[in-house]
Amino acid sequence: MFNYCGNKVDLGRHVSFSNNLFIGNSSSIGDYTQLQGEIHIGNNVMIAPKCVFIAMDHIISQTNIPMNQQGEIYRVMSV
Repeated sequence: MFNYCGNKVDLGRHVSFSNNLFIGNSSSIGDYTQLQGEIHIGNNVMIAPKCVFIAMDHIISQTNIPMNQQGEIYRVMSV
């Protein structure tokens, strides 16, 4: 479910996340939050309800090619 999950973690209701999630000790994720991509949440972090974290982006370097045909960039996000 998680790559790492610390102690005393509070996971809200209806939270959606990908499989590359690291959560530190005593952190909380609010209801209806979405986490996509590789995300590292530190210790003592409080995330409010209905937040969205997306650790990826579209490639947009060529203006003559539609954005949806240029691919994606995946990154690591730390909170």
